[in-house]
Amino acid sequence: ATAHGPIYSPEIFRKMLLPRYRKILEVCHFLKLPYIYRSDGNTKPFWEIWFNEIGFDGYAEIDKSAGMDLGELKERFGDKITLIGNVDCARTLVSGTKEEIENEARDCIRKAAKGAGYILTSSNSIHYNIPAKNFLFMVEAARKYGKYPVEI
Repeated sequence: ATAHGPIYSPEIFRKMLLPRYRKILEVCHFLKLPYIYRSDGNTKPFWEIWFNEIGFDGYAEIDKSAGMDLGELKERFGDKITLIGNVDCARTLVSGTKEEIENEARDCIRKAAKGAGYILTSSNSIHYNIPAKNFLFMVEAARKYGKYPVEI
């Protein structure tokens, strides 16, 4: 997906990809393995399909810069999927201060960690433009605020 939305429509996804993903999930679940779907960009038009029709076990690369709302995902699907990511790897992790990174990580934990089912990490990857110290600031915040039971 792009920051503005999916590359193709939900109807095309249902027709072309849904049957294939159901088969993949069937095999994964037979083997007692979870299936975590990864996609950056604005994927909101697919959430109902992914989590209610197909039954993905998790969603990674929750793209803050594309407007993906971690709190909304947790509220709507958090009882059935694991959520992974949402610390902005395009801005905050690249050029944020320690305080900005800590605040964003704490906000992610506050929105999604209650009741378990959340893994704090970047909104996509830890790429070459992210200073190591900034990554470590995020890890430090995870250790500080992400201990269960989470009470933020």
